[in-house]
Amino acid sequence: MVSETLEELDKVIDYLETYPMKKGIRRHVDDVITLMSTALTNRETCIDGFSHGKQDRHLRESFIDSEINAKKMCSNSLALIKNMTDTDMADQSNMNPRKLLNKDDAKWPEWLSVGDRRLLQSGSVKPDVVVAADGSGNFKTISAAVTAAPSGISKRYVIGIKVGVYRENVDVPSNKQNLMFMGSGRTSTIVTASRSVAGGSTTFNSATVGQ
Repeated sequence: MVSETLEELDKVIDYLETYPMKKGIRRHVDDVITLMSTALTNRETCIDGFSHGKQDRHLRESFIDSEINAKKMCSNSLALIKNMTDTDMADQSNMNPRKLLNKDDAKWPEWLSVGDRRLLQSGSVKPDVVVAADGSGNFKTISAAVTAAPSGISKRYVIGIKVGVYRENVDVPSNKQNLMFMGSGRTSTIVTASRSVAGGSTTFNSATVGQ
């Protein structure tokens, strides 16, 4: 989690070094705020991971002060970024008033690109690879498809998942960007796993699909 958080903070620094020259300023700001918020959340999740046993709780006490300090620094940075960008966002809205949303536009979050909206609306997305538990696809497990996916790509990489029950914890590394999972239906494609604190896992590692 420390490694992931440092990567996120490095991205924030890179963004701020180009602010506000970079194109797509609204999405740019949303990314920065999301990354800073994630760094804050990671701090809480990290502490929670040392709460399940006597030795873990003892270790937790040894570094909780520095974690609290990190929280304050991240909170202050988030507040400064928000304050710095609010005026710019208001000015941009006044210069480029948004058109009225129709019913279809209202379904999508503001940060979702036009290309991604078209991809989701097309109804005929062609996956780059197919996962099938019965062996009829490129991979039998979702994890294998994630491992084989290219790293650091800028376009969507679609992993189609056929009907079946996939009993696995899918861990998506931070370098596997722009992955899109496309199942065969809410009740047809099921991903399930059973990691838990009682079974010796931590809350952070218990996610069925996580990063």
